[in-house]
Amino acid sequence: MVMSERTTKAWVKVQDVFWITFGLLLYACAWNIFVLPHGFVGGGLGGICAMIYYLTGIKIYITYVGFNVFLCAVALMILGKDFSIKTVFGILGLTVFLALVPTPPEPVISDKLLSGIMGGIIGGTGVAFYLLRGASTGGSDIIVMIASKYKNLSWGRVYLIFDSCVIASSYLMSHSIETVAYGFVFMGVQAYAIDMVSNGRRQSVQMFIFTSKYREIADQIIHRHHRGATLFESIGWYTKQHRKTIFLVAKKRESQAIFKTVKAIDPHAFIAVSNVMSVFGIGFDAIKAGFSKAELKDENGNVISPETLDKMAADDQKAADNQKALEASASEPLPIEKSADSEILADEISELQRIAEGKGAQYDPNWQTPISELLEIPEMPLIPKDMHQHAVDEYVSSTTLPKVDR
Repeated sequence: MVMSERTTKAWVKVQDVFWITFGLLLYACAWNIFVLPHGFVGGGLGGICAMIYYLTGIKIYITYVGFNVFLCAVALMILGKDFSIKTVFGILGLTVFLALVPTPPEPVISDKLLSGIMGGIIGGTGVAFYLLRGASTGGSDIIVMIASKYKNLSWGRVYLIFDSCVIASSYLMSHSIETVAYGFVFMGVQAYAIDMVSNGRRQSVQMFIFTSKYREIADQIIHRHHRGATLFESIGWYTKQHRKTIFLVAKKRESQAIFKTVKAIDPHAFIAVSNVMSVFGIGFDAIKAGFSKAELKDENGNVISPETLDKMAADDQKAADNQKALEASASEPLPIEKSADSEILADEISELQRIAEGKGAQYDPNWQTPISELLEIPEMPLIPKDMHQHAVDEYVSSTTLPKVDR
């Protein structure tokens, strides 16, 4: 088991390295092949380095490394050691690819608009690949990761706001609105591509499964697909049959495997699937609610601490349990004193037997009120002797005696 866990962790690391490296290569290709040959500026630190390259001729990867020395220190303090290690790997990897991927003397795509669109698609896809693996290439990536750590913000939107300032400042260098416009095209397409790739991976769906084999399907969802399932009572109004409905939330990429499981167990199952905007909790994204802590208040508007809230919940639960116990005790029948009632029952049975045998009833002066009057039992007619025991047994089994004071 230990070796299996180590192998799994090693395989996850290998996958991380591969996708981070591939994303860095795509991002470097977007800059060197589609952006720099046309002379316009993208966003973030890359845009700043590109402007320095246009003005001084210093290679973009040189200034890129210099700026990121400071940004790595910021990542170490705010985002932790693991992020900083991947950041260093991302910076060095992108630096190598920026140095190795050649910049063509003539643009591959002569049209600046199409070049900006293609660069944005390829660059945004690459950025999403390494961001999904927790890596960064420094610059605006660090700001994006910090914002996403504390706030449920779209990565593409953060890039859009931050990079707009960099691209707008390129007008001071080129004095050309057209160049600025192409930079915004590149940035906008890149932001859209980032959101498409990242949200497509994180997108979730909710399913309602209507089936008569809900036990088997729910067990497979839990044990095979490792997702929780909730059962609801439902009535099929066409068939008027009671059954259970399964509700679950899963990643969109997991839905096909769940469909196959449902079909294998019940080919006639009915499944309703819909997309959900966001899912937070165990097995999905962590709940993020901004930088500041929420204020908890009671019914009077007074601020209370989480500890006080927990105590209030415990008190409410205790009161509810006490109320249930009180209701349960009130519904129980009052105890019957067996000593007195059993004697009365024996006397009454004896009288019934005498009547069934055709004998006269005996009057007992100790009775204050005959039990037959208390129970409002009509007088029994004479019955054949061989049926008297049946009548007595039927009477005893169907009678609940009240408490009678002697």
